[in-house]
This record gives sequence, C-alpha cells and structure tokens, in this order.
Amino acid sequence: MTRLCIGLLLLIAGCARPEQTERSPRFFWPIGSTEPRIEYLGFFEKDSDILKHRQGVLTTMLAGGIEATPLFLAPHDVASDSAGRLLVTDSLSRTVHLYNLEARTLAVLGRLDKDGSRKNFIFGFPAGVEFLPDGSIVAVDSEKGTLEQFSSDGLHEATHYEGFFRRPTSITYDRVAGRLLLVDTEGHAVYVIKPGETPQQLAGGRGSGEGQFNYPLDVEVDSRSNFYVVDALNARVQIFDFRGRYKSSFGSRGTKGGALNLPKAIGIDAQDQIYVTDARRHQVLVYGKDGEFLTVFGAYSSAKTQGGVVPGGFSQPNGIDVDRNSTIWICDSLNRMVHRFQYLTPRYLQENPVLPGDIRLPATEATSERGDGGTP
Repeated sequence: MTRLCIGLLLLIAGCARPEQTERSPRFFWPIGSTEPRIEYLGFFEKDSDILKHRQGVLTTMLAGGIEATPLFLAPHDVASDSAGRLLVTDSLSRTVHLYNLEARTLAVLGRLDKDGSRKNFIFGFPAGVEFLPDGSIVAVDSEKGTLEQFSSDGLHEATHYEGFFRRPTSITYDRVAGRLLLVDTEGHAVYVIKPGETPQQLAGGRGSGEGQFNYPLDVEVDSRSNFYVVDALNARVQIFDFRGRYKSSFGSRGTKGGALNLPKAIGIDAQDQIYVTDARRHQVLVYGKDGEFLTVFGAYSSAKTQGGVVPGGFSQPNGIDVDRNSTIWICDSLNRMVHRFQYLTPRYLQENPVLPGDIRLPATEATSERGDGGTP
C-alpha cells in the first residue's frame, strides 16, 4: 500500500494557484518528509481549465454562457516548449492538441482543405510528439508508420518515411547533436533521423541482453547526448552513448524500491534527473543521472469513481515531459487529463518558499498495484 495525498481534493483548474487571503493547501512528495522534492500544481481536464484565466472568459462561464467540455478521450503523450506551448496526443480522437498556456488558446494540429479552410489533421494513431528548435512540430503516427511534420502554427507540411518503420511510437530531439531519435516498437530498435538522410539504426534487436529490446516505448536524451530507452517488456531503462554503444541499465520487474513493472515513458530534466511513468504501478519513479533510485510519487486513483481529482492520483499514467524549469507534465490516460508537477529546484523554492502550514499530510491510503496497465 502506498500512502497517497488525498486530504482535500484539489479542484482548482489550470496551473497557477490563485491569490487568496488564506493560503491554499500544497501537496508534496515524499509524503511527510521534512525535505520535500516534488509539488503538485494542478491539472488540465476541460477547456475551461485553460480558458478561464483569459480576460472576460471566466465571467462568461460563471454566467452560464460557455459550457466546459472535456479536452481528451485518451491522452497518450505530451511535449512542452520554452514559449509556453503544450502538445498532447489523443489516441482515441486521433488528433494532437496544441495549447498556448500564456495566451490561453486551444487548437488542434490541422491541414488546409482544398477550399483553404483549416481542418483537423486525423492520424491513424498519434503517439510521440516533439517541438523542434524553430518552433515547428513533428508527430509519430504508429498506425501509418510515418513521421508527420507541421509548421509552428500547427499546419501539416509533409509526411515522411511511409513504409520504412514497423510501428514507430516515440520521437525526441537531441539539442546538443541536432538530431531526432525515434523508437520503432515492433522493430525493437532506435533510429537516428537527420534532414535529407535515410534513418539509421542506432541500437536494437529483440532480446533481453545488453542493448537488446523487448518492445521499447520511449526515448529521451540527456545533456551529454546519451540516450535512455524505455525497454517496456524487459521492465528496465537502458542507457546508450551518443553513438549507440550500450552503457548500463536500471530497473527490474519487482516490488523493491526503483523496480519497474510496466514502464511507459521517460523524461529528463535540466539536471539530468530521470522520470519514468509506470502504468501498472500508477506511479512516477525518479532516478539520478546514472540510474540510482531517488524517490517515487503517485498512486492509483480514479477521478470518476473516487469523487474527483486527487493530487498525485493516476490511472495508468503514460507520456511524460520535463521542461527546462523542471516542470513535470504527465498524461493520465484513464483519468483523461494532464497533470502538472514541479521538482523543487533552488530557484523555484526561492520564488515559492515552503512555509509552516503549507504541507498537507495524507488523510488516507490508496493502492499503487491495480489493473494490468494495458499493453504497449
């Protein structure tokens, strides 16, 4: 049993806590620790969670002029950029959402119709998604086996590599080397992609040995161009150097600290700390840059059957992204929302000090071992 911070339900929408005379409750992990490391900030579930902070929109909503509608059917992957934009792939609606959190705008990646009107771009199965340095966007279509390219305003520009991959699922950009890395799950391989060149396999081959994969699902890159691969059915993360040479691995199936059951996605922050979502455990595990286990947060909670959103409650978490400020975005697939957490960096603590009375202790417990977590 894992203690889960239920206390008061956090029914705020969006990311920022509104200014109040009485301080709002804050929720931290590890629970009960005198040295908290991670704070829960909020969630996106409905369009009003984003729009409500726009001038005039909240008043209209309170007057009943706008009906809030759900954003997601099955959020799968998430990516953020330094301009305050957020991408979320939705596997059931077969679309990719594009939000500007600063301007409070919502859009869907689209295409231009023959008459010049904008239509939603419909994927077969939108999986991984990524922002490029120039603001443009790439998205992986697992069903079609393609890499789709979009402009910075979310309009489709080109389709690449049709028929080349078996089932691509994840894409990430290596800023140091200026290259894309792509995971082909059914090909059990990681490829490097450079403009104008044929994709080249960097690592892979099916198996359980060093450098082999059993349905890899995600890849991320650290500040030294080492790349980390979520080797899902081997229940581990493997680390490779820039050239694809195996370095080490961490995680193994089990219940001890740092063990993984069904890892789905990985994020790496500016300090090269590693965050891995585990769908079967309904948790996020945090590791140091070499794979040493640091902490864990989250546990099972269903927003639909347990009375609302619980800080730190997940139902099969999937995609994860960690931005340069160590803000952590997590797709909560069966709860149909995206959560926002914050790793407590010195800068964040300076701007948001933890004061006496801020920390709310858990009022109950919830299991982190529920459900099979689905299949890759």
